Amino acid sequence: MKKTLVFKYEIMSSVCEWPVEVSISQSKKSGIWTLYFDYVDPEAKAHEKHLVQTPEEFELVAEERNMDIDSFCQALIDSGNKELFELGTHIRNPPEMTMASELPKKFWKTRDAAIEHLLSNSRLPTGLVDLQDWLATDGWNDLLAAWINEDVALNLKEWAAYKFSDSSLRDDEGHDDSVAITDQMRVDYARAAISDAVEQSDGYDSPSVHSFPIESKDGKQAILGCTVEIHGQTGPVPQWHGVFADKEAYYGYLRETGFLLHSNADEISDAEILSFWVVEKKKKKTSK
Repeated sequence: MKKTLVFKYEIMSSVCEWPVEVSISQSKKSGIWTLYFDYVDPEAKAHEKHLVQTPEEFELVAEERNMDIDSFCQALIDSGNKELFELGTHIRNPPEMTMASELPKKFWKTRDAAIEHLLSNSRLPTGLVDLQDWLATDGWNDLLAAWINEDVALNLKEWAAYKFSDSSLRDDEGHDDSVAITDQMRVDYARAAISDAVEQSDGYDSPSVHSFPIESKDGKQAILGCTVEIHGQTGPVPQWHGVFADKEAYYGYLRETGFLLHSNADEISDAEILSFWVVEKKKKKTSK
């Protein structure tokens, strides 16, 4: 994520106030965040930055810089950016990894039946919807805990439907009908659009990925696969994808169904890009 302005506040002293602008960026490779403090007052120190990762580190830097951490978190949550929303929620309510025994007892039978479905191809339990509804409400912190060390994914199949077309390329690049659109032009345009989408990390087009772990009373394990979208003022909306043996199997399913993990965005092939592309139909010449 590129450097993004997320918060403004003022440092109070006995004689004056110093306006401060707070920006944030994240290393795509390491996942470490950088906090930038830019002091608007020309007599104050121009700027400084801090590398942070854990909620405790964010709180420590905020305390040292006289920044209200709760207001900062709220600004992240209200930003409309999926990664910033998750970060703000994570700092404010640091989750702990969920264990199967922490599920309410009323869901244990459903949990065990879901795992059995995976092992023996039996029918999914009807109570699975109730468990999913609980995770989306009372169990929300447990669901968020499943996002630790996971990814964000561009819903490429849905997103490409209104991005990958010759008409969009012509409009954005300023080409008239006399210019022949080549496959290389399509690929270059698509890769630039994907890169921009990853940087923007829109909460609707790029939901966060959650692998929620479940374990039966006899030690058998599985995960419930979920992506969480941000729907404007409605807020986070979980989308459930099924029961999987492990995170690798779930990620494979997402890839096969048209999701592109942000961490693997550069690995998409030209052929896959072109498979999503809408090529304009050649106009038939009318005979005089």
